[in-house]
Parts: sequence; structure tokens; C-alpha cells
Amino acid sequence: MIALGISLATQDEYCTIYHAKGCLDEGASEQEILEVYAVAAAFGGGAAMSQAVTLVQECLRELRAAH
Repeated sequence: MIALGISLATQDEYCTIYHAKGCLDEGASEQEILEVYAVAAAFGGGAAMSQAVTLVQECLRELRAAH
């Protein structure tokens, strides 16, 4: 989850998708992932928040549909 937060704060799209999937595969809840978004937004500003809102939400939807 730390890697997910860092990838959001640094706006690394590939790593964000990779680590979001990894968190879910390892059993992290969506609530826990949303908490990572909140912390990343606090440190990464608006860019991290916009990536969380768009990219990671899309990733969560796709992974939910696949599971």
C-alpha cells in the first residue's frame, strides 16, 4: 500500500495500476485503498487526487468485475 501511495503522489500511471491490483490481490479492502488515496492527495496535491479519482477508480471497477 505504501508503493501505491508513492506511485499516486509521483503520478506514475503504470505503477499505480500495478500496485492497486497488487493491493487487491493481497486482500486489501477498497476502504484501505481509499485511505491510501487520501494520504497521497495530502502529500501529492491535486495531481495525486485527480489520478486517484480517475485512474484508480477505473482500475477498481475493472478488478471488481473480474473477481
